[in-house]
Amino acid sequence: MVTSISSTTATPPATSTTSSASTSAAKTNITNKLGSGSGIDTSSLAGSLVEAERAPRAAAINKNIAKNDGIVSGMAAVKYVLSNLNTALDDIKDVSDFKNFSISNSYTDYFTATATSSASDGTHSILVGQLAQATRITGTTALSATDTSLNSGKAMSLKVTIGTVTSNINVATGDDTPTGIVSAINSAGIGLSAYIVNTGDASTPYKMVVTGTTGSDNSISSIVSYTGTATPATLYGKTTYATAATSINSGTAMTLMVTNGTIDHYVSIDAGSDNLTDIASALNGANLGLTATVAGSSGAYYLTVQGNSDAVSSDFAITSYTGTVTSATTSPTTVSYGLFNGTSTAISLPSSSLSTNYWGTTLQSAQDAYLTVDGISITSSSNTVADAVPGVTLSLIAANGTYASSTVSGTAGTIRLTTDTSLAHTKIQAFVTAYNDAMTLMDEVTNPKSTLATYGGTLVGNSTIRTLRDTIRAFTIDDSSTTSGSLSALRDVGIEIDTAGKLTLKPTTLDSVLASSYSDVITLFTGDQEALSSYDTTTSAGIAGDLGHSIFKMIASYGTVSVESRNASTRIIKYQDDLAALEERMKKLLERYTKQFATMDSIVGNTKSTQTGLTSSFDGLMAMYTKN
Repeated sequence: MVTSISSTTATPPATSTTSSASTSAAKTNITNKLGSGSGIDTSSLAGSLVEAERAPRAAAINKNIAKNDGIVSGMAAVKYVLSNLNTALDDIKDVSDFKNFSISNSYTDYFTATATSSASDGTHSILVGQLAQATRITGTTALSATDTSLNSGKAMSLKVTIGTVTSNINVATGDDTPTGIVSAINSAGIGLSAYIVNTGDASTPYKMVVTGTTGSDNSISSIVSYTGTATPATLYGKTTYATAATSINSGTAMTLMVTNGTIDHYVSIDAGSDNLTDIASALNGANLGLTATVAGSSGAYYLTVQGNSDAVSSDFAITSYTGTVTSATTSPTTVSYGLFNGTSTAISLPSSSLSTNYWGTTLQSAQDAYLTVDGISITSSSNTVADAVPGVTLSLIAANGTYASSTVSGTAGTIRLTTDTSLAHTKIQAFVTAYNDAMTLMDEVTNPKSTLATYGGTLVGNSTIRTLRDTIRAFTIDDSSTTSGSLSALRDVGIEIDTAGKLTLKPTTLDSVLASSYSDVITLFTGDQEALSSYDTTTSAGIAGDLGHSIFKMIASYGTVSVESRNASTRIIKYQDDLAALEERMKKLLERYTKQFATMDSIVGNTKSTQTGLTSSFDGLMAMYTKN
């Protein structure tokens, strides 16, 4: 072994081609590294041997990692362009995608109109006699500043009556200022909008103004300011239980019917959740303005439920039923022992109101809008009127007629709805562009000579991409699953495939077909379907629908593109593990070589020492003989 290593790594002096200076330097280097011994750099030799074994194996593993990295990148790019193509198909796969209308309006100063896909071509007369408007209230008293205290810094409340409903708005301590009151009103969620007006008066310029919701039923009849806050209605538990987790209905499901006035709300309690803690949670999560808590202690727990103090008519009752109960349930079974005591206490309002009237002046009264559409009288609480014309929303701006004695009179304006084919043209052009982008990308990732950065050539020879490309291309060549009239395929609407496999669109041909056979175009692309599930692969859905379903299956989490990408990622992890294992083996091999060579160097050094001793002895003997 020593002879073999010496012959391959060290050059004998007799055959050396290096200069004497280089040889001397090498000897010095060896001496510095090893001192006496073999004269060989065993550390470097061990590293070289290990590297010779590691390098080809590591290169093979890294090559596999790089290949699968390319697959992941390539498939990501393919999924991206296919997703874009699917988005373009989504715009032409439903009948409603082609239901676009242009609207001409002879009275744009009085009303505007917008159409949905459910509209139809036609002409309609519109006559607006009166706009809807909301109550607007202010007060006779103005204030010097927006932070002026109206209740000496103490909490207060506002009792507001809107139509037949009276509500209470609590104002917190320190917020009894115009700014605080306006904020409380706007946060109450009862359809009011409040703001502060600067009248320009030199001493008291500020007034609070409240505006309600349009429509006569939403008229604000009064706002009264009270010196304190309202106390919410409260319902106390009827039965006590050992713990808050004790089963109330033997672990079976139950229902709580919350009655507020004449309105019933049903709160379901799941099986196993029939205990005070879970029932309180269910009531709190029902968005009924209730706050339920578990009260009591020492084996006597019960529920307490408080209503919303912002609703004056907020006394309520809760009835407990076993099982699932809805408004359609006939003769439900009540839980015999019950949870609550009848009806809650009534809300308690403050006893005294503020002496100053901040809301006594009505600036504008609430009223409904009155109009006629095609001669039919329409009443609306809002100036946005939907479906007076099917599929059309009217936005009323001003009256172009009059309303008196329940009659609208005047000269009507006209709107005309006409199918707009230009948007369909744009959507079909977008599909052609997205298709060509997808095909171009798939050409690049499978081209070994591609110059496309990152993705070019990453999927050379990949059979999955070849199958995807052929599948998609077939939809553009073959007849639609829903031919109609004289239209059978894309070629019949001016879309053809060129020698490079890309689509070309003839705009004039498409426009001509859209103008003459629009319903046939819709059927060709959509199969006359609307919102068909992406998982429905049995219903004929036209070119766009069928191709969209096919692409969805390709890019879905279970689809071929996603699966191949995941498989490549899994292989990368395995190869990275192989690389780590290789490095660990090479580390141990280097340690073994280093130890073996150190032993060798020691043996060679001892041999040289013996050789030197013998040589010295022989030289001494020769010297003795020479002297004699």
